[in-house]
Amino acid sequence: MDKDLERLIKYIRKEDVALFIGSGFSIKAGAPSVWDIINAILEEGGQSFKDDLTESDRKQLRLVSEAFVNECGGRNELMTLLKNLFIFEPKDCSDQQTLTKIPHIKQLFTTNYDTLIEDAYSKSKCNVVTANEGCAYTDAHSTTIYKVHGDIATLNNSASIIITDSDYKNYFKNKHFNLIWEELKQAFIKKHVVFIGYSLEDDNILDIIMSVRKSIGNSMKGMFLVSPRISDAKVGQLEKNGVAYIKATAEEVLDHILNELKENIVDDYRHKKVSQETYDAFLTMNAGLYTTVTHLEDKNRIEKIEVAKGTEIEEKVSFTIPEQFKNAIVSKTFNSDIILNGTNVHIPALKIPVAEMDIFSHSINGIRFNSKADISSLIVAPSVDKIPVTLKMKSIGFKETLMGYRHQEAAAVLIDIETPICILTISIDKGLSRMNFTINSNEFYTNSTDAIRWINFIIGSFSGESFIINGVSLKTNAIQENEILELKRIKMYYETIRCIELEGDVDFEIYENYSPENLYNALCVYHYLINKGFSKELPKNATITFEIDSRDPHNLPIEKFNKNEFVMIQSTPLGNVELNKKIFNIPFCTTVFVNCKAEEVAKIDEYNYKVIMKDKSPNCMVWCSDTPPQQEGNVLRLGNNRIA
Repeated sequence: MDKDLERLIKYIRKEDVALFIGSGFSIKAGAPSVWDIINAILEEGGQSFKDDLTESDRKQLRLVSEAFVNECGGRNELMTLLKNLFIFEPKDCSDQQTLTKIPHIKQLFTTNYDTLIEDAYSKSKCNVVTANEGCAYTDAHSTTIYKVHGDIATLNNSASIIITDSDYKNYFKNKHFNLIWEELKQAFIKKHVVFIGYSLEDDNILDIIMSVRKSIGNSMKGMFLVSPRISDAKVGQLEKNGVAYIKATAEEVLDHILNELKENIVDDYRHKKVSQETYDAFLTMNAGLYTTVTHLEDKNRIEKIEVAKGTEIEEKVSFTIPEQFKNAIVSKTFNSDIILNGTNVHIPALKIPVAEMDIFSHSINGIRFNSKADISSLIVAPSVDKIPVTLKMKSIGFKETLMGYRHQEAAAVLIDIETPICILTISIDKGLSRMNFTINSNEFYTNSTDAIRWINFIIGSFSGESFIINGVSLKTNAIQENEILELKRIKMYYETIRCIELEGDVDFEIYENYSPENLYNALCVYHYLINKGFSKELPKNATITFEIDSRDPHNLPIEKFNKNEFVMIQSTPLGNVELNKKIFNIPFCTTVFVNCKAEEVAKIDEYNYKVIMKDKSPNCMVWCSDTPPQQEGNVLRLGNNRIA
């Protein structure tokens, strides 16, 4: 990028630029050029009129028009000629349209007589000032167009048009324009000024620059001239007068400016380098977007991006990554997952740390919202198709239709089904030769009846029962014994919850899903309600450790622990048990180990021993009751129940 253009764009991003527009800006749209006006005046004046002018004079509009007024009918004739010249059908107004998409530039000065610029903005979105009176109605937050040399709409007032040599010489004394002249001077003081659509001769632009410089001295900010063709001599003139030359067409420069603004507008707004009005206008005009924002002390935080009604949305993400991540994406090899919006469905994904990316850009409708500096990582996930899925298992009379989410991972097609109790993932290889199930339990479920129906279907699927999915009969490849045992525990939990609801007239508002702790609490509550004990699976290598004083006559002799098997009883206060956000009070819990034998008897001191017992049975018995166990002869009383 040209360094002067780069500098200009920085000024525009800060809303620190005013535009000075000449006749060259309107030629593409079909407006008469300076040379068209000169030739029309020369033709109207006739051959003798041409002959009276030197070759040099015939190249300057101000001198030709001055001679015409003096020799060929006066000023009214000149105005009529101008009026006729500016009756045309606009052709290509793309440059004017592009300009309207840059709300950063709010002050436009033009020496053009046509109305192409204001027509492009529409009158509701800009102020047009053709005389002093209009200066009172300008608005700092909206675009103002100053018609420095008048307007075709004011041709009937010939004094309002600047065209002849006398007009130029008297311009700075003309009371019709003195306030506009003041606005122009202020623009040169407060803004960087860009001249576009000019050569150095057009409309005596150097006279204007010199007059401003004479009036305000060294207070002027930077100046730029955009033109595709300027001689070296003229470039020297520009530099002498503090004007940087940018060699380009108006179209090229405006397009480049607009693209750079699209790349930087969001970042500039986040860091409060551009006004709210300009930011909102830019997003609306260029992308049909608007955002919800939180204004913090040092920055603006964009919370939500929305699309205007009737506007399509196009998101684009561009990035560069090392070869290994590219290969992982192609082969659909993942290292993370994401949750689909509005579901509990987890989709496998590839997480790429930002440090591994050279370039990153995320844009919406052409506006860049995020760069590498705005993210910590990039998540790449397979595309997901949302499809209805009908499942049948005839052996248990099961049929359900739910929404499925289909995606591909390596050589398999995966369908995630959001059931009332879990996310059921069915993995099918491309040849339909292999099929596997995996489940990911939800945190909550809706009711016990649905939960039991679905767990029966899942148990059947894991057990090798055939089932039908969308008309295709399938069967798991291998019975998964360990998974089946765990699924049966889950089923026991759902059934126990339903029994509690029936036995205890309990209405749960929340149903927490299975966990070993939830199952144990549910069994405790239910069997407490029915005054019965229940069997509990013992963990492998579980032991009971206690100390015994050999001097106590109520204790068994130490030697008997090494020879005999015993029933061991452990009773503890239980208290409040939480289940599905409800509290149940159970005073005591008693555990009976029915077949215990000493694994170790270790002497602590002369009288005390440490005994480690292990139950040879895989299960123990648990009673939940209102009272602790009581010994009555050879009978143990547990609440209202007795065991020998």
